[in-house]
Amino acid sequence: MSAKSRFQESHEEEDGGGGHKGSLWMISYIDLLSLLLAFFVLLFTLSTVDKNKFKAVTESITGAIDAKEVPNLFKQEDLAKIQSELDQHFTSHKLQDRVRMEMTAEGLRITMSARFFKIGEDEILPEGLEVLKEISKKIRYYSYALRVEGHTDNVPILTERYPNNWYLSSARSSSVIRYLIRAGVNPGRMSAVGYAEYRPVVPNDTQENRDRNRRVELIVLRFKEA
Repeated sequence: MSAKSRFQESHEEEDGGGGHKGSLWMISYIDLLSLLLAFFVLLFTLSTVDKNKFKAVTESITGAIDAKEVPNLFKQEDLAKIQSELDQHFTSHKLQDRVRMEMTAEGLRITMSARFFKIGEDEILPEGLEVLKEISKKIRYYSYALRVEGHTDNVPILTERYPNNWYLSSARSSSVIRYLIRAGVNPGRMSAVGYAEYRPVVPNDTQENRDRNRRVELIVLRFKEA
């Protein structure tokens, strides 16, 4: 074999038998361009997403999840309807200074003044029972969670039945729960808690402010019963 033939054979072996090794970089380059193209197409698609298609996709994903494992959201329009109807009733009965409502991140917060209770007791006065009757009529047919909170001012109480404000605030929230149960609200959806004087809405530095801090709050939460 001549020197020229041996040189050509050696060169072909170094190239991988046919010179294909030298073109491998071209294949990797094309792959990279393909990935970049796909990436930019994805960005463009996300920036011009069809709202109806997106809604359809999210609904199909939600439907695939076990509903028992995910709490059902309480519709905003339901809460707004409850608030509007109660507001009309309380305004027509001139109770808006003793019953206040506020939409919060948790849900609809209904605040009842402690003036609906017997002084220093958990007994609900007749006017307070009428307020609770109206509230129960609006909320008992919804599937929701309801938390009832009792609050006092910072004036100490010391009686045989209520040795401190913890007892009084808890007793008042429990009294509200008992009435709502009798009015037909599902007891399994409700909870009662007392905070004593430790969650004031205003400083306890005037009689007017102490009156505001003595209250019971009913929070219609934004999630339904599973």
